[in-house]
Amino acid sequence: MELLVADWLKFSDVLAMLADSVVDYGSATHLNMPEARLKIVLDFGVHSKVYTMVLAEQARMLTIGKLAAIAEISTDSLRYYEREGLVRPASLTRAGYRLYGEDSAQRIQFIKHAQACGFTLAEIRELLELREHTTACCSDVRRLAVEKKLQIEARIKALKTMSKALDIMISNCAGDAIPVGECAILAALEEAKSGKKP
Repeated sequence: MELLVADWLKFSDVLAMLADSVVDYGSATHLNMPEARLKIVLDFGVHSKVYTMVLAEQARMLTIGKLAAIAEISTDSLRYYEREGLVRPASLTRAGYRLYGEDSAQRIQFIKHAQACGFTLAEIRELLELREHTTACCSDVRRLAVEKKLQIEARIKALKTMSKALDIMISNCAGDAIPVGECAILAALEEAKSGKKP
């Protein structure tokens, strides 16, 4: 007899379901359980035994702790990615624990690499959606990459301007033990606040 259930069940739990679930009788009675995760084979004989086999897919599932360790992130980060819609658990145990597929580790590496390239989580979500969209093409991804590059270049330009302004203020500061009220850097910042160039 084959029984499909959502999690490891006690033998008594299995027997309790028989009355409502039996579809066919015989040496290979089948039970129809759509929430299946595990396959349990029941051998009704004098020496009745319950043989529990984890389906190949279920056996490869990862708990949140294992996935976090493999991906080298904290469980808090993983939960945050999940709240942001970047990672989704494949299933839940009867106790409510999240189970993730093996592909989740690769997905997290994709997210981390994209972050290192400057993409925001919202942009990464868009990239992931494009990757899973059957009608999307490479030009859609390229457009996002070009937009990000232009944003980064604009940011670099702004940072260079800030750096030059700091160079001027630093060079104008004597660095001596003079009163703070006479500090050239603070004076330059005050002038900048009033709209004057430092």
